[in-house]
Amino acid sequence: MHSSSKQILLSYRSHIIMLIIYSIITFFGYVLVRTSLINNFTKIGKEVANFYAMEEEKSFSIYKALLNRISLLIDNTSGLPDKESWMEDIFTKINISKFDQNLELYAVIDDKFITGRGWEHFKDPDYQNAEWYQKAAAASDEIIFTDVYIDNFTHLPTITIAKSMENSNDVIALDISAENYSPPAKSSFLPHNSNYYLFGVNGNLFYFENDLGLDTGEITEHAEDIYTKIKNQTLTTDRYIIDPHGIKKLIFYAKTNDNLLVIVTIPHDTLLHELNQLLVVTLFIIFTLFLITFINIYFAYKTNKKYENITKTITFLGNIYYAIFLVDTARGTFITIKYPEDLINDFNKSNDYNDLIDVAKKTMEKSVAVEFSNSFSLENILKVAEEGTDEFGGEFKRILGNDFEWISIRMFLEHIKDNNTAILCFKKITQEKEVQMRQYELLTSAVDNAKKSEKARTDFFARMSHDMRTPLNGIIGYTELGINHSTTMEETKDYLNKIKLSSHQLLELVNYILELSRIEKGNVDETKTKINIREIITHCVQPFHSLALTEIRKFSVQFDIQNEYILAPAFKLIQILNNLLSNAFKYSNKGDNISVLLKQLQSKKEDQKQIKYQLIVKDTGRGMTKEFLEKIFIPYQRETMFGAKDILGTGLGMPIVQNIVTSLNGEINIDSELNVGTKVSVVIPFDISEEVSAPKDMVKINTNEINLEGVTVLLVEDNKVNMEIAQKLLTFKGMTVEKAWNGEEAVEAFIHSEENHFDIILMDLQMPKLNGLEAAVQIRHSSHPNAKTVPIVAVSANAFTEDIARSLQAGMNDHISKPLDIATLYQTIYTHTSCKEKK
Repeated sequence: MHSSSKQILLSYRSHIIMLIIYSIITFFGYVLVRTSLINNFTKIGKEVANFYAMEEEKSFSIYKALLNRISLLIDNTSGLPDKESWMEDIFTKINISKFDQNLELYAVIDDKFITGRGWEHFKDPDYQNAEWYQKAAAASDEIIFTDVYIDNFTHLPTITIAKSMENSNDVIALDISAENYSPPAKSSFLPHNSNYYLFGVNGNLFYFENDLGLDTGEITEHAEDIYTKIKNQTLTTDRYIIDPHGIKKLIFYAKTNDNLLVIVTIPHDTLLHELNQLLVVTLFIIFTLFLITFINIYFAYKTNKKYENITKTITFLGNIYYAIFLVDTARGTFITIKYPEDLINDFNKSNDYNDLIDVAKKTMEKSVAVEFSNSFSLENILKVAEEGTDEFGGEFKRILGNDFEWISIRMFLEHIKDNNTAILCFKKITQEKEVQMRQYELLTSAVDNAKKSEKARTDFFARMSHDMRTPLNGIIGYTELGINHSTTMEETKDYLNKIKLSSHQLLELVNYILELSRIEKGNVDETKTKINIREIITHCVQPFHSLALTEIRKFSVQFDIQNEYILAPAFKLIQILNNLLSNAFKYSNKGDNISVLLKQLQSKKEDQKQIKYQLIVKDTGRGMTKEFLEKIFIPYQRETMFGAKDILGTGLGMPIVQNIVTSLNGEINIDSELNVGTKVSVVIPFDISEEVSAPKDMVKINTNEINLEGVTVLLVEDNKVNMEIAQKLLTFKGMTVEKAWNGEEAVEAFIHSEENHFDIILMDLQMPKLNGLEAAVQIRHSSHPNAKTVPIVAVSANAFTEDIARSLQAGMNDHISKPLDIATLYQTIYTHTSCKEKK
């Protein structure tokens, strides 16, 4: 929770504490009052039970008084006249007629049973065994009460009270039934749902009043259960029971002097009803106070949250803006959060928003001031806020005398919907504006450079169009002449040689254009692998040995290295050397010297991981002017002076070399003099691999005669035209050719051949079923005796340096590009088969 939220809680802390204390006091007060009420009510209940017991004694005292009067009359009468007449006379004298007819009075006089009503229905002459007679006779002038019993004739609960005469064994008795019994105090004085029970001396129910809504049997069973618990003292501590309707009732009881038991049950809720009502009212008041308090806290929190968000925004903006104002959009006023120091005296203690706008306009140009006044008016602010915009603003020049500074003004509207508050901020952005201007200038310069580069490229493609059409024109023209106008073999041969020259020129143009496209797309692999730098250079220069024979150049390669194994991207090395040697041959004349030297500049020391190697390509050719040497690394630049117009070129070779050397953390230097020659030095650091091998001598090449008779070639090619051309070229030199049309056929032909059957394999790369690289790998891993030694030369239109590198990594020995150069083809086969005895 944020600190502001904690402050809100602290401000309401006293209210919350008082409510909690009040709640605790209320709870304990309720418990104490409840306990006190229950204790007091228990005492009162006991008094009520005693009161009813006393009232019951008064009720039965009438019957006891009646017996005493009758017994007194009998004792004072000597002799016994006609008994029935005498008893009737007794009933008349004591006004017995006021009692209900169910009140039965009878006596045993001189061992004779007498009743005042002439009980014809009385059929129990065996009075001597009756309980009332035996108890009365034993009590000797004391009034006794029998237990409650069901009268055989009335079938009602009945109690008999009897008394023996003082001077004789005569007994007088009186039956009281529940039907004609009327207690002196009715239970209607008790609370609602209270019950009243009267039990005889031995615990049989005589009389009851309740509103349980049960029949007599169920009431009797319930009442006797209460009696049993009282008798056995198994009542709960609180002296309560649960009646058949589930109502909790307190029990109070008392005995009369005649051992009758009075039981009163009063509902527990009746006792605490008013207290519970008071508690409910009190709890409602407490809950209401708590609710009001928490509602106040909630709204205070929400209100504070709104202003807290504004405060956070202002705090954040305060570190960025030099002037901040809180604008009340409803009242049109503002509060200054952060004053601009140079304008602090211009506000005149006014908080009117329009005055703020007027002060800000003083340092603006007139046109800017008008736009500012319209954009930041209260009407426009509310309009922009209704559109759902969270902020808006702009930039202007603030005039400071003869100087100015850039100001950014922002109006933040994210709080305007919650509390009609917007935040107006001013920020100095002169430095940022200067950076933007510099960036704009740089962008403008870059656009200009791009336009210049585009123009140079356009010029380049214009030259390319001319350069490509020139050899195409030669090819088409000389072909037409050879077909339709050739008269002698010498003429035809001359046409074909010129077609060949034009084809080579066109091929070089295509290669350079493809290389350019690949570089522009960033499609260059930079993976470093462990290579033997001597072998890479040796393989790379082999085509140039053939070219030297054809173009009559003196070509040599030398090595001065101790560590041959390095970690480097092989294709990049090949690309560097290819470009440098292409230029050397292109810009040299017949009989000129061209040399390659790979030199290790330092010996490997212990724990040394990198060593620099120097590659020097030197020629005694035409050289370059100093002016052109300064722009040799600019793309599309070509030297066109001093008779070089007939030389095919793109102006991309040296930029490509520089780009590769730079990516390898190397450096390149060029020394050249017109008509003297050119020396290119490339120095690159390489990581050293631990594996070292001894130098190998190059195969000595006889540039005058190449004898290839008896060489058996496995020619793998999927194109019929290419297969026919290659087969013809090979058989012209006396070689035996076996054909395979895809990689699978090549692998099968080699595996099933005899040992030393094939002298060399010429392998196309792109073929169906199994390509040339995969076929080479399978051959190298086969169990054939010549699997590791048979020369495999890639023959493919994939002429990029990385394609050459992949061929070497697949286990091939060399790579020849299509279209086939006949001299290169023969020279490559001779190089890889010259050490073998011809068949």
